[in-house]
Amino acid sequence: MFDMTPLDVAIDIISQRDHFKPEDITTEAIKLLERYAFEEHIIRTARLSDLSGGELRRLQLASILDKPCDLLIADEPSNDLDLATLQSLERFLLNDFNGALLLVSHDRALVDATCNSLLVLPGDGFVSQFSGSIDDYIQLMDSADDEYLDNHQICGSTQDSTEDMHKARRRRHNAPRDIAKLEQQIEERELELAKLDDDLQRRGADLDALQDLYDQRTQLQSHIDVLYAQWEELEQLLATVPE
Repeated sequence: MFDMTPLDVAIDIISQRDHFKPEDITTEAIKLLERYAFEEHIIRTARLSDLSGGELRRLQLASILDKPCDLLIADEPSNDLDLATLQSLERFLLNDFNGALLLVSHDRALVDATCNSLLVLPGDGFVSQFSGSIDDYIQLMDSADDEYLDNHQICGSTQDSTEDMHKARRRRHNAPRDIAKLEQQIEERELELAKLDDDLQRRGADLDALQDLYDQRTQLQSHIDVLYAQWEELEQLLATVPE
């Protein structure tokens, strides 16, 4: 497998289509690779073992997305993609994919470019649908907040404010201990992340192993992001709440 070229892989991808003309398979394979930003000299002569991480990801993406489907579920597909791979993914979703797309992503540009409806999970146990972009939704929510403040006088009770302050001070008192625990967890998770990155380099030509490792890395990175958010919240608490 290490001696295969991108063209060999693309020919194998095309051969798995339900309908293809054997006499056109090389031409179709080259067109497929060009859509994923492969240059001509790499298509025919480069070996898989010589490809960069980004090129291997584009080849893997081509293999996955060429399979026909009516519903595509993409969970943070832009994570760890270089610019060329991200552009290839966006082109496919905009120009080549005719089915329904369910996209989970923190990439606003990708969401706004490829989706015409949002499923909003505000954290209250309900899901609502919104037709428009993320920016449209944020502007609508900001406008609703401004209108509420204009029409309602904020007059929380002194008792509630006092209780809230006591709770905040208790959290602040425990914050240094909690921050230390979070920092330890972050350090451990980042060591695991570094090990996964090393594994990705060693398994660079094994597309199946790559997919599994990328899934593990995505899940681990999401966990690290949550830990950092908790850490930032506690640091903010230390900076704003008096002892």
